[in-house]
Amino acid sequence: MSEFLPSGRLSAVEHGADKIQIQTEFSRHPEPRVATSVTVGGQVLHKIQKAWNGVIDSLEVQQQVETLIKRQHGEVTALVREHAQALVKQATKESAPSPEQVIVGRAAQLKQVREAFVFTPEAVITSAGKPDADIQALGSLVSGATDLLVLLTQLGRLGDTEDCVLHL
Repeated sequence: MSEFLPSGRLSAVEHGADKIQIQTEFSRHPEPRVATSVTVGGQVLHKIQKAWNGVIDSLEVQQQVETLIKRQHGEVTALVREHAQALVKQATKESAPSPEQVIVGRAAQLKQVREAFVFTPEAVITSAGKPDADIQALGSLVSGATDLLVLLTQLGRLGDTEDCVLHL
């Protein structure tokens, strides 16, 4: 293994109260490459990688890699400055609750509601807390019934699968 290790770069671009971090470094594994990560609040939004073909076995090659690191880091930092608002918005959007979580949260706040949950067609349950065994069993039952109804519509003339509403 080579003892030559190029220096990396770390920068930050501030946008309002948010800080966008840019980190560029050389990595040997799984393949030699220069990688730049763009993060907001610890969340990686983008990763840019350029392959490096060869080994770093001299100071001259190490300096070549450091030049690549400096150039790539500068290019990405310039893009981050130009698009800071969109990057912060992307990070906020990705950490925003799903529509199912919003519905469950609102329903759970109603006095008349004992427990709120949403089933997706794939039988994924979204609930305000941890769904109990009865809700999980109901989710499996609904999923199985949905699969059966779809199969019946494909085999016979019982309707179509464009829209289905199930009231419990």
